[in-house]
Parts: sequence; structure tokens; C-alpha cells
Amino acid sequence: MPSLNKEELEFVSDAIGQDGSVQGGPGGKVADLRSLPSPIPLVRLYRALNRLPAGTELTVPTTGRGTVAEFQAFARMTGHALLEQREADEGFVHVFRRR
Repeated sequence: MPSLNKEELEFVSDAIGQDGSVQGGPGGKVADLRSLPSPIPLVRLYRALNRLPAGTELTVPTTGRGTVAEFQAFARMTGHALLEQREADEGFVHVFRRR
């Protein structure tokens, strides 16, 4: 993967996680979007997926109930695969696969 310049790193960190990090998980990447008001999780999800290579799985924990319907509509409109949505202890977990 090509290296990113400083400006691109700042953009990626803003897009992917509240704390500026993308963590690798067993099924791919994790973008923690908990405790963000709507529509910020949707915007950050869009940016994060567009920065990942095709076929990468992204797990997205959120706290807002509205993200369930928003993320379903997002998947239908963009073609990214919504593999799983489930309620978790502290909110919801969504798993996407980049188209």
C-alpha cells in the first residue's frame, strides 16, 4: 500500500475513529464511532470505507439507534455489503465489506 503524506494521514484519522486510530481486527478493520451525534457516524463510515482496499471488512461500533436504518440505506445506495448488524452491550455493531 502506498504511504500517505501528512495531510492524507490527518484526513484518514479524522474519518476513521474518534481517537484517530484504525485498529486491525480478526475480520478486518475496526472504526469506533460510538458516542457521535447523527449524521457524523454516517459521514465517517463513508470516508473510512473509501480509504480501504476493496474486499476489506470494517467493523463499526455505534451507540445511536438511528445508525441501524442509516447504515442499511447507505449499503443499498453505495453497493458496500452490510454483512451484519447486531445489538451489543453498549450500542450496536455493524460489519461492512468494501466493494
